[in-house]
Amino acid sequence: MTHESRMVWDLASDALARQARFSDLVVVNQDDLTGALADMIGRIHEYVAFTSAGPVLVVPCAPVALDSGQHVLLGLQS
Repeated sequence: MTHESRMVWDLASDALARQARFSDLVVVNQDDLTGALADMIGRIHEYVAFTSAGPVLVVPCAPVALDSGQHVLLGLQS
């Protein structure tokens, strides 16, 4: 498996959305409401999902139950 590192000087949301155009999949985390800045809650992953041209997987910050993974929801953007 290969990977690539990049240094980007931009807002995190803009940088992720721009880099997502050249990626097969972007994985971002959901904001933890206890530790996130109040003005940024829900902004980065939503912005990337709506402005990038590729698929975005949002990982929830909530604990995962042991029986998870039985039902999968896939949303496609056309």
